[in-house]
Amino acid sequence: MTPKINVSDIAQVFKKILEKLNIDKISEFEFDDDEYWVVLTEEWSDFDVPPDAAVGSLSDDCNFIKEVARNNELISYLELERLASILRAMSKQLTN
Repeated sequence: MTPKINVSDIAQVFKKILEKLNIDKISEFEFDDDEYWVVLTEEWSDFDVPPDAAVGSLSDDCNFIKEVARNNELISYLELERLASILRAMSKQLTN
């Protein structure tokens, strides 16, 4: 079966997460770690070859997302990767 999700379902989950953060009075995150391991998107589902890990930076991701939030220009889908890294760091901080 091919994994599939509706964009409106993703939007609802984001809305609920933001509501929970608001209820819990969490308005900002400060991360202890900056660098993290990342498997490049082109390699993350290719199980025939072991992936080459790269290093990502939460500082870079946060700064870029903040710039995108302030800018009225169209964004690219690359921001999903940056946002995914930030969301993973948020999850780690909230669940540990």
